[in-house]
Amino acid sequence: MRDAFLRYWQGILLTALGAVATLWLTFSGQLGLYIHPRYFVFTAVMAGIAIVFVVVALVLPRQHDDAHEGEHQHAGDERAPAWRGRLAATGSILLIVATTAGLLALPPTTLSRSLADGRDLSAAGVVGESAIQLAQADPASFTVKDWAVLIADGASGGVLQGARPQVVGFVIADPDAPESGFAVARYVMTCCTVDAQPVGVHVELPGWQERFEDGSWVEVRGRFVESGDGWILQAESAEPIEQPAEPYVY
Repeated sequence: MRDAFLRYWQGILLTALGAVATLWLTFSGQLGLYIHPRYFVFTAVMAGIAIVFVVVALVLPRQHDDAHEGEHQHAGDERAPAWRGRLAATGSILLIVATTAGLLALPPTTLSRSLADGRDLSAAGVVGESAIQLAQADPASFTVKDWAVLIADGASGGVLQGARPQVVGFVIADPDAPESGFAVARYVMTCCTVDAQPVGVHVELPGWQERFEDGSWVEVRGRFVESGDGWILQAESAEPIEQPAEPYVY
């Protein structure tokens, strides 16, 4: 009976914590650090429904089915050891404390730059507009993902040669030429951070390590040139910036 009591209150508290954290992220404008904007309304509504169920569970009296409980007990059975009950209670308390710390105490944060280490930064397989659609759009609004899509899909040289891109992203040192260049990358989110994929373009800027740290955010302007490894962005200007309010691209 004690185990059932613990499970009951543990479920209520964890549900309440998850719902409150979700609503807090929604109203503080930070839900986008975890899910795609298209799911904001759905997520907030589901969190609100969860709060209603928690309130109902607290208001309505909890009914005990003594007959059902009796099916699992026998008159001559020994009681469960006291240490088992204390262990279950301690585990529940630790779970609730850890959940509270993870959802409410720790500040929301973006995906770590280190998750992009060793991963392909090309936009091959990224869901979004095709190179043909992008070639007909206004490049002034392009993100680093759009330029990466054009490069990965083999856009014609005329499209890239005539462009003067401005890209924003975090720095990833180029393992093949760490002294002369780096990649400007961002995570592309399709649904949530679980499926986020880093994409980027390679930048040619000798001596960049004296100005930028690996993982710092930069804004780079320049022009595309073709090299033996494909198209790279030859930097004409590069400036450090703060992480954008919306660090992901979609």
